[in-house]
This record gives sequence, structure tokens and C-alpha cells, in this order.
Amino acid sequence: MRVGIAQFRASKVKSENLEKIIDFIRAASRKGVDLIVFPEYSMVYPIPKDSPASIAESIDGPFISRITDEARRNRVSVVVNFCEVCSENSKKVYDTSVLISSEGKVLLTYRKTHLFDAFKFKESALIEPGKEITGPVRLDDFNIGLLICYDIRFPEAARVLALRGCNLLCVSSAWFSGVLKEEHLLTTLRSRAIENGFYVVMANQIGPTFCGRSSIIDPFGVKLVDAGDEECMVYADLGIERVEKVRSLLPLLRQRRPELYLEVTRS
Repeated sequence: MRVGIAQFRASKVKSENLEKIIDFIRAASRKGVDLIVFPEYSMVYPIPKDSPASIAESIDGPFISRITDEARRNRVSVVVNFCEVCSENSKKVYDTSVLISSEGKVLLTYRKTHLFDAFKFKESALIEPGKEITGPVRLDDFNIGLLICYDIRFPEAARVLALRGCNLLCVSSAWFSGVLKEEHLLTTLRSRAIENGFYVVMANQIGPTFCGRSSIIDPFGVKLVDAGDEECMVYADLGIERVEKVRSLLPLLRQRRPELYLEVTRS
């Protein structure tokens, strides 16, 4: 599977971001990309603090509907992130990623479960957390799982997906720039790939607010691509055989001792 990353900076104008997403999907099709992954807050950034719900849409709203049409028209599967209408709190939104097949069908929906209330930032003031880790779902030879940005600092989330059969984790990010932020991002991505023996594909927004460095990491922790800090699309060819070989040489999932880890799930 040829997997691409779209790295860009979203604006506060939804229509501008949608057109940029469509341009990337068309470019991916020309390059033979099978799946393209977009950053967190692809629909709009920043979320308006006084009325976050004013920009939100349902999954069958015009934003995602237009992307599903383009995915089908260009025969490219898409992971894209948007602000979803929140059924639990009309003053907030869900931070939601969807996996859309090349037939234009929404195969998987995931709402961000770990909110970025850290470094003096309070994401929970605008966003309602999701209640479950969803997926993975089958796409060609791979079982695709989704996480969003801050989620990857919590190894349990990625491990749950791996235990369910995930072998390709797609992460939509808006990872802030700052002291050691890039190091944290890249170290965390490699750690999740190595400890679970799966590919990690992360699409990030670019500066000055965010740090870029969108990457594809293979199951042994080898970085296949790094998008640097410019707006661009990068891609790599991924093979399920690599996952099988790494998990055979380093059978971490089989060697777990879950009876020793009960404290992890205790509140």
C-alpha cells in the first residue's frame, strides 16, 4: 500500500481548507497513493473559543460529504480530521477523525479520547472527549487504527489497537512547536511503532504554531519519511510482510504478561 501524508497549515476559513484537502487528494491520486492522511484540525484552526459549536458539522454534513465524493472520484482512501457536532454538550465539539475508503464510504470514526490539558493549554474547554477506542478496520492488506495527537502520549491506547489486530496506525496531529516538542513527538511515534510492531503514519500541521515533521515509521522503528517543516505531500510504500517479519523476530505482543499489569487499569 502506498501511503501519503498531507502536511499543511489550516486557516480559520473552512472553505479554504476544504479546497486544499481536495487538491492534496487529487495530487495523491496522480502519484498512485492508496491512502492519504491529513492533520488534526484540518477543517479549521483555531477553533473559535467563544462558540466552538458554530463551526461543527455532522459526519454526513457538507465537509465530509465533499471529501467522500473526492475520495471516490480519485480512488484514494482518506483519513481526515474535523470538528463534529457534539451530542453530549451543545457548547463543545468532538475532535473526530474518519477513515474514508476509495469507494467513498466512511469505514471508521474515532473521537479523540485524551484531551490536551497540559503546558497551560486546556483543550477540554472546547472539546468533549470520546468514550472509546474504535477500530481497527480492514483496508486492503492492513488493519487500520486511528488516534489523534495527544493520544499517542498514552501507550495503552495504541496497545489496545495492536491487540485487536491493528498493523497500521494513522495519527492526525496538531503538535505544537516549542522546546523539546519535536523530540517528544518523534520519540513517541517511534516508541509506539517499536513496542507494537506496526507502522505509524502521522500527519502534522506546520509552523509557526505547530512543528511539522510528519513521518512514517516502520514496525522496527525505522523512519521511512520525514516531511520537515514545509507544506508538502510525502509518501512511502508499506508492505504487510514487514509487519509479519518484525513481529516474528520480536514477538512482543505474544510475550506480554498481562497478569502482572493489573495496576495499569486501576483508577
